Amino acid sequence: MKHLFYLCLLAFVINGCAKKVDAPLWLKVDKFQLNENPFASDQGELTENITDAWVNMDGEILGVFSLPIKIPIIADEGEHSFVIIPGIKNNGISSTKSRYTLMEPYSVDLTLTKGDTASIAPETQYYDDLTFWIEDFENINNLKLEESNASLASLGTTNDPNIVEYGNYCGHIELTDDDSLFYAYSSAPLLLPTNGRVVYLEVDFRTSHDLSARFINSTNGVTSDDAIATMRAQESPKWTKIYFNLNELLAVYNQADFYGIALRAIKNKVGPQDIYIDNIKVIY
Repeated sequence: MKHLFYLCLLAFVINGCAKKVDAPLWLKVDKFQLNENPFASDQGELTENITDAWVNMDGEILGVFSLPIKIPIIADEGEHSFVIIPGIKNNGISSTKSRYTLMEPYSVDLTLTKGDTASIAPETQYYDDLTFWIEDFENINNLKLEESNASLASLGTTNDPNIVEYGNYCGHIELTDDDSLFYAYSSAPLLLPTNGRVVYLEVDFRTSHDLSARFINSTNGVTSDDAIATMRAQESPKWTKIYFNLNELLAVYNQADFYGIALRAIKNKVGPQDIYIDNIKVIY
């Protein structure tokens, strides 16, 4: 009897102290859609690889999420303000998630109701005031990339409909035992900002072989070449976009006379290797 009394007392204390937790509201965030900005300069093909989002509600951050995502929210029912900021992976590295500050956030007011899932299909566009340098391989007789004298492999183009995904042409490099080195650089100098303004290199690629993105700077007639990161060989090649942040290198070489970008591949695999590239953009 005594034990029964204590059990009843314990149950009373637990029930009395238990705090009621409200059921969460649910928010579903789809992948971003990239739209053309009619007030910006020519943006080229609107390809993107926005993999993540910074989600804010009523001025408070809910977290950083891989898209698409369904998020439980503990909040009162009713209208709430959301801001969804597009995110990418710098240099294609999954651990380097970053807000992509060249694209606009998406804002929307939604009414949240218990038992329902509110959905957001975010859209974005490049900001109005950006500068674009673009090589999209559509002008096949006047490419903006030039092979170096040391390059054995050539930069060509293809309009093979089984390969090309954007526009009519893309760039093509074939590495063979005889043509085992490829190096091409931007033929005209790039006058990039060194005042901390965000600068990115975007590349669409489909490749069976590693391809290195390079950063060129020239100071007092001396030109140097630094690796940015590598576009890795794909076991089943498919078009992928990668984003390279150039600001660290611009901070190091902030006194250079001019800058450039380059691509390099040195054959290290058996058999011919095909590298396809498209929509190369330097944006700032």
